[in-house]
Formats: sequence, C-alpha cells, structure tokens
Amino acid sequence: MEQGTKVTLNISSSIGDSIFKEDPNDKYNPHNLEGEIVQIGNSKIPSNPVIVLWSNGLKNSYQYNNLLEV
Repeated sequence: MEQGTKVTLNISSSIGDSIFKEDPNDKYNPHNLEGEIVQIGNSKIPSNPVIVLWSNGLKNSYQYNNLLEV
C-alpha cells in the first residue's frame, strides 16, 4: 500500500482496545466507506503509520493490517 491507494477498513482487526466491529456507527472508523491513503508516516502516532481520508471527510491513522486494498 502506498499514498493514493483506495482502502476499506478491515473490521475484523483492532487497534489497542478499539475493536472495529463493535461499533458499526463509528464515523472515524467507518465500516461501509471507501477511503484513500493520504500519508505514510505519522510522527504523532508512529505505531499507526497510515493516514486515511475517508469519503465522509474524516481522517484517521491505522496500522497496515487494519486496511484492505480496494
């Protein structure tokens, strides 16, 4: 995966205590939206290096295993 790649959330994964499948209405971790990787590398949260801009206009950062390439 690289910048510009289209992705969806891997709802079977989790970051820390945030298990994605537990909250289908989470706007920052959307289940049914497509997003685009806008940045690789995250100085604020190095453990989540991939920053995604979701089609709802919100951004969030993830580990590679949290995302599925479209």
